Amino acid sequence: MKAFGTPVILNECSARFFDFDDRALVPWFDRPDADVALDEKLNQNDITQQEQQWFSDFVERGFIVVENLLEEGLINQINQDLDQVIAEKRAGYEYGASTRIEGLHRTLCVSLRFLRVICVGLGSL
Repeated sequence: MKAFGTPVILNECSARFFDFDDRALVPWFDRPDADVALDEKLNQNDITQQEQQWFSDFVERGFIVVENLLEEGLINQINQDLDQVIAEKRAGYEYGASTRIEGLHRTLCVSLRFLRVICVGLGSL
C-alpha cells in the first residue's frame, strides 16, 4: 500500500474525505465518455462484443443480466454453503433477519467467468 501512496485509515472513514471534484476518481462507467471507452476496449480486443453489450447496458440502466455466468455446480455449492450458514446460525445469523452472510465471495471467486466480468466491470477500463 505504501508503494502506491494508499492512505491507511486509522480513525474515521467518511465520504467527506473523498475529493468529488477530482474527475480522475470517477469510475469509468460514470463518465460521460463511457461508451467511447467501451468502443476502444472492443477495438483493442480487450473485451468481447458480448462484454461491450453488458457494460453498455450497465452504463445505461445501472445493472446487467448475465445469463449462465455461473456453472451449475458452483450454484449448487453456493446453495449448500447458504444452507449450512443458516443451519449453524453462523455469526448469529437468523433466517429472515437482515443480517449479512459474509464470505460467499470466496466461493464465487473460483469462477473465472465471474472474475472476468467483475474485473472488467470494476477495472479502470
